[in-house]
Amino acid sequence: MLLGDLRDALETSHLDPSLLVLEIAEATIVDNIEAVAKRLAEFKSLGVRITVDNFGAAYATWSDLQRLPLDSVKIDRSLTADIGKEETGTAMVRTLVKIADGLGLQTIAEGVEDEQQLGELRDAGCTEAFGYLFSEAVDAEGISKLFANEDAPEPSERPGAD
Repeated sequence: MLLGDLRDALETSHLDPSLLVLEIAEATIVDNIEAVAKRLAEFKSLGVRITVDNFGAAYATWSDLQRLPLDSVKIDRSLTADIGKEETGTAMVRTLVKIADGLGLQTIAEGVEDEQQLGELRDAGCTEAFGYLFSEAVDAEGISKLFANEDAPEPSERPGAD
């Protein structure tokens, strides 16, 4: 059902499927790797991209990742937070990036908050990053303003902000 709904949505919207990225939580992978691999292959056949969220949170094994039709992994923010604070934190991220690269996967770092983290991630070969260094979370109106080259609303101006 979900596969059919996704196919219909792509056809109706005329969206290039490669622009859609489906995320799967790393913890989900270990539940039933065979079923997950089969389902992801079905989604991948539509042309969408697939990424594993919270990568490095110690759930999936490397052999699990090899069995899945992935395009990228999102390095868990808990690992990004340790960059520059602990030598092992930086080493861990470098290792994850190298392994992902060896598997032909792009790497996306979550929770980048300072220039040191960004520099270490670049040096490690990480392909993408996001976090407060670039922007605080914004709502739909804030995104529209960013795309229109206008200033995004300050956090206190966002709906629901205290």
